[in-house]
Amino acid sequence: MSWEVIFENITLFIRLMIMIGPLIEIVESIIGEIFPGEKVGKDKKEVVIKLAIRKLGDEIPVEVISFVIDEYVDQKNKSGQFKHSV
Repeated sequence: MSWEVIFENITLFIRLMIMIGPLIEIVESIIGEIFPGEKVGKDKKEVVIKLAIRKLGDEIPVEVISFVIDEYVDQKNKSGQFKHSV
């Protein structure tokens, strides 16, 4: 693996980290308004994954995006900012 590829991967991961929070917040807000009180966490997560792939391309594996989403939501849940997980 060349340094160029390594730096490209780091750049993609940084872009994912920067945009994942706002994407989750937007999806949480919109779907929360449409389906108040319903447990639609898997659906919200799927939407965020699709939006992230659309923005970043398919160079970041879905498993990595999913992990980042889970970690972000876990932190929000622990801090009491989210009532349900994405």
